[in-house]
Amino acid sequence: MNSDSSRAARMDQKVIVKLHPFESRRVRQALVERVLSAEHRRLVEIRGGPMTPDLFARAWCSLAVESSVAVESTINGVPCFLCSWFDPSWYDYGKLYAKFPARAPIDAPQRDREIPQLLQRFEITAGVRERLETAISPEQLDSVLSGS
Repeated sequence: MNSDSSRAARMDQKVIVKLHPFESRRVRQALVERVLSAEHRRLVEIRGGPMTPDLFARAWCSLAVESSVAVESTINGVPCFLCSWFDPSWYDYGKLYAKFPARAPIDAPQRDREIPQLLQRFEITAGVRERLETAISPEQLDSVLSGS
């Protein structure tokens, strides 16, 4: 997060940490205070609750590990980067998101430095949004879940 907060300072942006419903604001705030300088802490905003139109309107991009935030971000026109290097899932949810291009993978922690360049090539098309917003048929769901 230190490199993200430094980058945020250079680009006049904030790092918004959106809590998962099971995360503790107190624990996350303690982590931010322990690892960041006072200068960088002022750039971090910790948010709980659901994603809001205001949050999407202010977002430059989103980063997630495995989260439906990838879909929500894409539908709202916000590029999402999944930290696939940190995905502890046995279920490979990230691969499911890949079938509906709702994210771009970042396969190593150091690759977060590439986000500004990746954003220049990142495109959320009307077709991608439509695929994410359209109800899936039972046959399509079976295909996605079975990997065929």
